[in-house]
Amino acid sequence: MARQLNKMGFGREINVIHNPINLHLITRSKPSGPLQKTVLYAGRFCKEKGIELVLQAAAELPDTRFLIAGTGDLLREVEDADRRLDNLNYLGVLNREQLFDAFDRSDFLVLPSIWYENNPMIVIEAMTYGLPVIGSDLGGIPELLESGRGFLFNPAIPGALAEKIRSLESAGASGLAEVTGKAREFAQTLSSKQYYIELCRLLPELAN
Repeated sequence: MARQLNKMGFGREINVIHNPINLHLITRSKPSGPLQKTVLYAGRFCKEKGIELVLQAAAELPDTRFLIAGTGDLLREVEDADRRLDNLNYLGVLNREQLFDAFDRSDFLVLPSIWYENNPMIVIEAMTYGLPVIGSDLGGIPELLESGRGFLFNPAIPGALAEKIRSLESAGASGLAEVTGKAREFAQTLSSKQYYIELCRLLPELAN
């Protein structure tokens, strides 16, 4: 968002603080184990969030199970895919504990947005929980997943999401522990307490 504001001519210094997460609300963590060949999408069903890319990837990867949670304008397309594809399951709208259950059943969370996300909370929640994230190399998503904290793909290239999932499944679970470890370590810096401290530091400057 800061880069976009600069491009639009915003002339003042911009201080960036990542969205905070209440770490005490996540009392569970993903158990370790072999890959289950299962991918999760949890979010709004709309074009800009890239849900259509997930449905395309499911059609291209019949041996990978896709769990889809949420609702939105493209609900009918998701329900149709649920009927057509044996490897796709529509879970409906999930509460927090149900979402964590879906985390446990999945190898990766995918966020295939085709617009400029700012600081998506679902990514931070997955990182805190210990679920590796595959996200679009676009907007604010790379800021969260860079430095080995997750995996990126180009949403503008047809088939890129399916290819990324395929390559990660072929590599197996051996390299994921390092990724989830880095992600969790980063997520610990996004606590509500740390957000409050950073905000208090900036407020006197903003008053000038």
